[in-house]
Amino acid sequence: RITTANNAQELLAGVLETVNLPAINRAVLFDCLADETGEIHAVRVAANWYSGEGPLPSEVGRYYDFEQYPSMRYALSEEPMFFNDAVTDERADEELRKILAFQNIRALAILPLRIGNRLIGSLYLEGEDVHEFSEVEIQPFTTLLGQVAVVLEGYRLLEQTLRSAAEMATVAQVGAEASATLDPEKLLWDVSELVKDRFDLYHAHIYLFDETSENLELRAGAGSIGQRMVASRHRIAAANDRSLVARAARSGEAVIVDDVTQADDFLPNPMLARTRSEMAIPLIVGDDVIGVMDVQSSQVGRFSEEDIRVQGTL
Repeated sequence: RITTANNAQELLAGVLETVNLPAINRAVLFDCLADETGEIHAVRVAANWYSGEGPLPSEVGRYYDFEQYPSMRYALSEEPMFFNDAVTDERADEELRKILAFQNIRALAILPLRIGNRLIGSLYLEGEDVHEFSEVEIQPFTTLLGQVAVVLEGYRLLEQTLRSAAEMATVAQVGAEASATLDPEKLLWDVSELVKDRFDLYHAHIYLFDETSENLELRAGAGSIGQRMVASRHRIAAANDRSLVARAARSGEAVIVDDVTQADDFLPNPMLARTRSEMAIPLIVGDDVIGVMDVQSSQVGRFSEEDIRVQGTL
């Protein structure tokens, strides 16, 4: 079942069928997220499993940044870790013990998924009762984890390839449609709508510097929300240190925030209450920043360095 699984959810189900641990009533499969240097800075839930008893596991797609959730660094463990009672085990730090106690997790297995020396994910097995993991239960993981890592990496590479191809095709299509527009104002509105729709985003809008270059004026935005914001003459001071748009304009570099609820410099907008992640990309002509394209998603961790490349091309 593991090698024939079609997705991460089926892969996790196959693992649980193989190991058959009655003491486990929740399981979470994470994949690791690395920055441009290759350093892992977060994990994201790729799949979960729930027996129907106790609290629900972390939802698929949830993103855990290590700076905001330092206890998730246990996912970087070099070797499998089995906690018979994680709440009292001295290997668990105080923060982790508090979280586990709150979630009513006592038995815990943290199983790193590696290909060679490269960590690509981690599997958490959780139980509400104290459980002494036996050698018979632990032994299958010595061979199983390598298989799971290879299959999970295959899913990720395929997903990246398909997504990249689809997005570049969309870039070409958006570019062709936009270039057919000779009116600059209409161009901004068309691009905002096309980017939101074709990339399946929560919102997209475009700011341009005013004549003083001290403020970024909203010139176009997708949907009725964009129209209302433009009509209200929405603007952001370029010096505003609580705005991702202003930061991108000042630095001339793209800015990504994976979870805006955890970002100190996120400037919330009541009209865009469902925003969970955001990417701001400067619009540059020669050496001058003339504005910023800002895109938002209702999904945590939606944007990546690849998105910067794709949107930058656009």
